[in-house]
Amino acid sequence: MTLAPQLAWSQPVPTAPPPAEGPPTAVGQPQPFPLVLGIFDLSGVQTFPANVAGTSGSMGSTFVTGRIAPVFRVSSKLYLSVPLDGSVSFYDFRGDPGLLPGGGVPWDQVRTYAVGLQGRYRIDEHWVLLGETNVASAGARGSAFDDTISVGGTFGARYQFGPELSVGLLLTVQSRLARSLFILPVPTFEWVLPFDQGRWRLVGGGLRIGPGRTAGVGLAYSPVPQLSLHTGLVLVGLGREFRLPTDSPIPNGVGRDSALPLLAGVDWRPTRLLHFSLWGGVAVQRVIGVLDQNGNIVQERDVNPAALLGGTIAFGL
Repeated sequence: MTLAPQLAWSQPVPTAPPPAEGPPTAVGQPQPFPLVLGIFDLSGVQTFPANVAGTSGSMGSTFVTGRIAPVFRVSSKLYLSVPLDGSVSFYDFRGDPGLLPGGGVPWDQVRTYAVGLQGRYRIDEHWVLLGETNVASAGARGSAFDDTISVGGTFGARYQFGPELSVGLLLTVQSRLARSLFILPVPTFEWVLPFDQGRWRLVGGGLRIGPGRTAGVGLAYSPVPQLSLHTGLVLVGLGREFRLPTDSPIPNGVGRDSALPLLAGVDWRPTRLLHFSLWGGVAVQRVIGVLDQNGNIVQERDVNPAALLGGTIAFGL
């Protein structure tokens, strides 16, 4: 599971609807929240094989995720959404990665699902309150569905100093499969740098490049309103924790896959409600491991840095 806040909920709402004509808002600048029926996005990333340190094994993975989020306008200040998320990861282990006591492949496919309720309330021209609750499932193929469930939420606020700067703070609390609680405070900010006619933007929180609902720190450059170039460090939040198969030698065990991708990419927005992203980079500090049902680490292995390539398409319905 990844960090909970979705980009759309971190964007300011205009006091009046945008004009019918004229160029779209520059990518990398605050985007007006569209009065649409919903938002859809689909992304995928291929991480190329890399050696598992200290073993004869190697690992590669393919990650595909999608979201449908119907949006409801309750009032001019309050918006609600019911996001439905799903993802599947295909792992290609070759050789023995050294994670299980008897050796062998620890998992081959991981599936995650989540349903949530999001809300955003604008107090005034400066303050916005954000919140989300969710029920999620994360399990390897062959795991028992009842053992894959976790619940949690994200809550916070954002303050808009002006068109050039906004700051905020989000707090994510999520139950974990290994009988523990995950608490993660996430500062957010968006700053139009004071040179080159506002083409440069420093962002902390939701990023436009990266797989799924990613968050991190990035720098964006918009040479033209419809196009922006990005670089960033993705902080994957909760990372990837999931229930192991029922036939695993570790009863009720939990698998873990975490990394810090360094990315660079391009985001193209041909219309206000449609954008495409393509990115590449390297996954560093990747760690895979298995835990027992009480959260104790059974085995953990570093994975050598690996190249990755991905893309996203997102649009309003």
